[in-house]
Amino acid sequence: MNARAIYRLLGFFLIAALIAGCSGRMNKRFSLGRKDKIPYGTYYAFNTLPRLFPNAEIKVSESSPASYPAFDEEAVQQNDADATEDAVGDRRQRKRSALIVVTNTMSPSEREIDALFDFVRAGNDVFISAMTIGDNLLDSLRLEAPAMPGFFNDKDSLSVKILHPVTQATSSYSYPGKAMDSYFSLLDSNITAILGQNEQGRPDFVRFTIRDGGSLYLHLAPAAFTNFFLLHKQNKAYFDQAMSYLPVHIDKVYWDEYFRFHIYGKNMPDRSVFSKLQAILKHEPLRWALWLAVLLFAIVYFFESKRKQKVIPAAPPLKNTSLDFVKTIGRLYFQRKDNKNLATKTILYFTEYVHNRYHLKGSLASPDFADRLAYKSGRDLSEIKDLLYHMHTLEDAPAIGDDELLELNVKLDKFYKRDS
Repeated sequence: MNARAIYRLLGFFLIAALIAGCSGRMNKRFSLGRKDKIPYGTYYAFNTLPRLFPNAEIKVSESSPASYPAFDEEAVQQNDADATEDAVGDRRQRKRSALIVVTNTMSPSEREIDALFDFVRAGNDVFISAMTIGDNLLDSLRLEAPAMPGFFNDKDSLSVKILHPVTQATSSYSYPGKAMDSYFSLLDSNITAILGQNEQGRPDFVRFTIRDGGSLYLHLAPAAFTNFFLLHKQNKAYFDQAMSYLPVHIDKVYWDEYFRFHIYGKNMPDRSVFSKLQAILKHEPLRWALWLAVLLFAIVYFFESKRKQKVIPAAPPLKNTSLDFVKTIGRLYFQRKDNKNLATKTILYFTEYVHNRYHLKGSLASPDFADRLAYKSGRDLSEIKDLLYHMHTLEDAPAIGDDELLELNVKLDKFYKRDS
């Protein structure tokens, strides 16, 4: 590869990357990242947690639930040598935690499912919002949901309903953005409490409560927790109501960052690293450096292309015979299915052809025109009369089918071939 090609390739990539990074169009990446201020990030939801849980410690969990204890056992065991069993139970109850998971796909391994249930049995709460939930978790809760409907949901708006935890009144919220939601097609009403529905009235938000333990919440519309949805009109009340189902006295709130990048306990590639040059453009010195680099490559490419421009080869003249031109125009009209117009043009060409070749004057409809053309061309009189009658019929017809047009073309080809 020569230097000119390298300059061109590098310049192309730099300009394309700059246009992508600086584009004023809406960023439609469905990241659900807590640090992302783009429309489909969860920056607002994450930073609202201190307001909703003022007495709780907000933490980010980047590890599997199987790797941390269900509750802070050390705090319970301090100075409990002389405490009664009820006192220990009360202290454990005060140390209550909540795990919030907002992700595209929630597919935990069997070991992680067991750890989540142990976490809930210990008196804690788990809130999961995902478009798709693994079958192993759904089966354990006697639930069924369509397979990945959110990823194929091309609706340009989302509407959700939620029950107020106190008044039990239903509130509806919507926004003009991606739907990316799902619903539960089957559930066991004996163990499942429905807290919310989608636009069609199908359950998309449910709760499972374990006796002497905590609760597990499953929510299938994570787009409702994005910046775009919550900052649209008064939709932030939806997040407030959804979080209000969690207990007031929570000591720790864990915002999960593990399940966004793990499926069945295995790592997924972090797609956030391809975030349209945000890491460069948010720093002014790097932004200026990028602009100067693009300008440098543009100048080099301009002068290099002027100095080393290749000679443009001469194009051969195009062939343009009248018959080829007519055939080309005929194909164009045939492709447009304008049979009537095509037949009219074909008959006009035939008339001009006969006048110029045989020096015949007058209209094709003249009584003696068939006799004169048969005499001049040496054709059979019945063949000429049949051809002229067919033309006259097509001229008077309001519409012409493909078979009639093809029959005319066959008769004209037979006539022209005898002159060639």
